[in-house]
Amino acid sequence: MRRLPWGRHAESMAAFAEADYRLARGVNLRGKFDYLEPDKTASGDLFRRWLVEADFAPVPFTELKLSFRNHDEEQVGKYQEYLAEFYFPF
Repeated sequence: MRRLPWGRHAESMAAFAEADYRLARGVNLRGKFDYLEPDKTASGDLFRRWLVEADFAPVPFTELKLSFRNHDEEQVGKYQEYLAEFYFPF
């Protein structure tokens, strides 16, 4: 519990988890979860999101990253993000 500047107390709650697994040489899987509730007594300020990601490195110095992120936030609503990144130095 933390004390706010105007004398009220806020009950905060937060959590973070991450798992990373090497499926095969050059293939990594990752999952992340974030949870934040800055003030349990106030409504409309809950943030939850999770991420599933895969990294592929078929040859040295080349990487493909595929990512899916799901947001569930009371202030902005629910939405998803998709991302594909391709890295190759030249």
